[in-house]
Amino acid sequence: MKKKSLLKREISLVALMSLLLGTLSGCSMGDKGGSSLVDEASKSTKDYVFKSEKLDIVDASDYSNISIVGQRIYAATYSDGENITICSFNSDGSDLKTVKIPESDSDSHGNMTYDKDGNLYCVLYKYYYTDKQGNIVDMDTVYEEEGMGDGEVITMTEEETSADGDIIVDKMVPDGENMDDEYDYHEEQYLQKYDAEGNEIFNIMLSDGQDEENYFSMYGMVYDENKGLIVSSNRGIQKFNETDQSFDMILDTTDSASEFYDTSISLYSGFDGQIFASLWGDHGIELRSFDAETGKLSEPSGQFETYDDYSFFSGNGYDLYVSKTDGFYGYDKGKDALTKLLDYVDSDLSIGYSINSVVAVSDQEFIANLPDENYNYALYRLTKVPADQVRDRTIITLAGRGIDYNVRDMVYKFNQESDGYKIKIVDYSSLDSEDDWQAGLTQFNLDIVSGNIPDIMFFVNDEPVDSYINKGLFLDMSSYLASDPELKDVKFVQNAFDAFKTGDKLYQIIPSFYVNTLAVKASNVPGMDTLTLKDCKEMIKQKGVTFSDSFGMTAKDTIMYYGIMTSGNKFIDWENKSCNFGSDGFIELLEFANEFPDEITEDMWMDYDEASYRTGEALFSLAYLNGFRAYKRYVDGTFGSDIALIGFPNELGVNCSILTPNARFAVSSQTKYPEECWKFLRKLYLDEYQDSIDYDFPIRKDKFDELAKKSMEKQFWIDDDGEKHYEEEYYWVGDTQIEVKPLTQQDVDTVTDFVESLTLTYSSNEAVSNIINEEAAAYFKGQKSAQEVADIIQSRVSIYVNENS
Repeated sequence: MKKKSLLKREISLVALMSLLLGTLSGCSMGDKGGSSLVDEASKSTKDYVFKSEKLDIVDASDYSNISIVGQRIYAATYSDGENITICSFNSDGSDLKTVKIPESDSDSHGNMTYDKDGNLYCVLYKYYYTDKQGNIVDMDTVYEEEGMGDGEVITMTEEETSADGDIIVDKMVPDGENMDDEYDYHEEQYLQKYDAEGNEIFNIMLSDGQDEENYFSMYGMVYDENKGLIVSSNRGIQKFNETDQSFDMILDTTDSASEFYDTSISLYSGFDGQIFASLWGDHGIELRSFDAETGKLSEPSGQFETYDDYSFFSGNGYDLYVSKTDGFYGYDKGKDALTKLLDYVDSDLSIGYSINSVVAVSDQEFIANLPDENYNYALYRLTKVPADQVRDRTIITLAGRGIDYNVRDMVYKFNQESDGYKIKIVDYSSLDSEDDWQAGLTQFNLDIVSGNIPDIMFFVNDEPVDSYINKGLFLDMSSYLASDPELKDVKFVQNAFDAFKTGDKLYQIIPSFYVNTLAVKASNVPGMDTLTLKDCKEMIKQKGVTFSDSFGMTAKDTIMYYGIMTSGNKFIDWENKSCNFGSDGFIELLEFANEFPDEITEDMWMDYDEASYRTGEALFSLAYLNGFRAYKRYVDGTFGSDIALIGFPNELGVNCSILTPNARFAVSSQTKYPEECWKFLRKLYLDEYQDSIDYDFPIRKDKFDELAKKSMEKQFWIDDDGEKHYEEEYYWVGDTQIEVKPLTQQDVDTVTDFVESLTLTYSSNEAVSNIINEEAAAYFKGQKSAQEVADIIQSRVSIYVNENS
């Protein structure tokens, strides 16, 4: 999980959270005081429900380029290894007609559009290699002859042994010939037209990838009954003349004086001959209408200013249709308005992203390429269910920011199994925009502290969960777990499970976790269990490396981030409402961070050697241990030697490695449906979910042990016959590929003992982080002493903690 730079976070959140959390005790939890995303989701509506019917068109799956011509649907799919199949049919799947378009393994077709007679226009993309004599070569055969599997170019490293016995990378020596020196890669694009029977009418080269000056990149094309074929590419928007097979420029994006210079513009066919265009502007995606006569683009719509996931598609009825993360919408150009038509959750569709392979027969009927519960795609007909035929169900809200697919799939399955209840998802990331990429997080926190609390909350690691717990906002789930017949006797990774509890209360459900730690060569810390900041300084001096290199290209803000994150309750004790930022330990952290650069520049990265941990030029790696196999990537890859997971340097005398949840779930203490909330959340502890965890540590002990056992064999995949196919794992250090071997039993024991020894947890508080970074900046700039800054931070954070504990 990528960590955000603390210095870049919005300072304004400090004031917001201080005000709201500080005054929460005066708020009535029952008085929601206005509308919110949660309020809207909690309203039971029957307006967006569609039923889905799988269309068995041909013996194939995963359809693309879905279009409508008149009342007939067109869709492309791969039916065999030598052709693609173009299907046309009525919206109910009847009157199927198919044509096959030749396509080899190195070809692909895209950007399909049709005229009123069913003639197909498309782009053929050809990819191939030639030898130095110009002969086309089969690279699969070349790979086999070179002893390479599935196109992998295997390089080995020449190794030397350092004085302390560690393996270091001295040279990068490729084993085998360099493919770029022996073969030329070609990428060609052709404009093609086929009639309704699949006969090729023309085939025109648009570009040869070897000709860089005339490189061509297609963005989209539409067929207009009056203007003909309209093409958008890196050259601009052009009209294609079939008579002489030439192009006329309509909008030149290569003109530096143009408003749309060097802009990628996608085109869409709208209703009744309209053309629309989408492009990226100053505030995210823009939707505009396009006049093919004048070459003018309209002003952008005001409906697409947030960072939702948008796809645009054509059909009858509305001017254009839009797919978002929650469903389908109709766009009215005259009113510049979006009208919701279909809701994924209400329609029992396991989808949490925009769908681009879809077409509207009408605003009450869609043909779409959709996944089933096993993520296999097929063609479906979606038809609106009348409101009086939709069953009544009580709404439970689940809200968060960036809710992932696994959670959405759980919601989908819960809703299918439940007769009386339906979970509605509220994803606050839909509010993020170019102007404020934290708008969703801010509003999520605002709603929680002002009383607009969802029944179930999904947190990542940027929310002040400890403050919410201290305010009594969460329900204790321990009694539900203790009385659950399937789970009451389940064993957990006990130290981690207990670490995420508050006393004997279970306010958070944590399905999995990873570890943030500090990795060093074992030979550099013989017999040491922890490091102090003084130890780090002495080792940096002894080894003769720079501070910025010592942590592998690290700036001041990162050192401060880890120093605070791994401090436990050393600097803040929420339970006792006390702070300790005036201590010698915090001042030493400030002074240590000040040794590092203000930022890592591009030039510094250019000079950085990715093998520096192996050569000893870098000493301390801020390690991210997301499972057992990650340990070997550090041993075999990053360091090339045995390592010690010693935790961030501290004065506590303990290993300050941090247990970090990949996600946290909590139930509102005000929910009216605690039993139903538990019925949903308990699934996080059951076999199906725990077995799906591959890249973190499962919280259940039996699944933790199973993952440990799996890490001692090579990774594999199972074919349709049930046969295992084992794969090598590689780690790249620059251009050098290094094999990462499975763990030994000793490795597994090392990781297990390490993980089960940890007790500290990661808990973010945006407001506190901003206070620290705002004040620390004055010290880093030389404007105040470390002691002065520490005293100010102590005062400000003490006030905040006392107001919000």
